[in-house]
Amino acid sequence: MAVMSISAVGAVVMPHGWMNSIHQAIGLGEMPESPVVSYLSRSLSAFYMFFGGLVLYVSRDIPRYREFISFWAKCGLVFATITLVIDLTAGLPWWWIISEAGFLFGFFVTVIVLIRKIAV
Repeated sequence: MAVMSISAVGAVVMPHGWMNSIHQAIGLGEMPESPVVSYLSRSLSAFYMFFGGLVLYVSRDIPRYREFISFWAKCGLVFATITLVIDLTAGLPWWWIISEAGFLFGFFVTVIVLIRKIAV
């Protein structure tokens, strides 16, 4: 999760033309060129970088951060549910919904199961 999130660094500085090419290549049509689209795509990518750094830091000492990780994973299930609703109402393709919301549900359930196996 950390490596995947930190890899968003590229999108923070990616030219709009490249983003538009990717947007079209995955079948989402022309990407609007407007201040809010630029802001949202870049600030979300920057947030993913921040998030990935936090995950990487916490992963260095799992027993110490066990309670935090458990709380984070439970919040992650709420986030996965919200993401699923957003994806469905936005009309995203099925493969997007499965790869995003499906991944999030699977990941956070796995974290919850594994963190319970770590002795307090």
